[in-house]
Amino acid sequence: MEVIYCSCVVIDCAGLTVANSGTADASGTTGATVTVACNDGYVGSDSSSSSFTATCSGQDSGVSEWTGVETCDGMFDTIS
Repeated sequence: MEVIYCSCVVIDCAGLTVANSGTADASGTTGATVTVACNDGYVGSDSSSSSFTATCSGQDSGVSEWTGVETCDGMFDTIS
């Protein structure tokens, strides 16, 4: 059996701020998650939920970015 070792470099994600939520300048490193809770009357743009999870994900060598980030939209702004 061949054993392969992998080394991962933990990189900081830039501060995460989501308007209309309590999340301002949240920090994390590769693999970290942040639960974003939208303010009352607002929901996630993709999930239509009052909260969603953003993940600090490796994107390229030496680069990590927040993924799964939505905007918090007014509940009645999404009805057409």
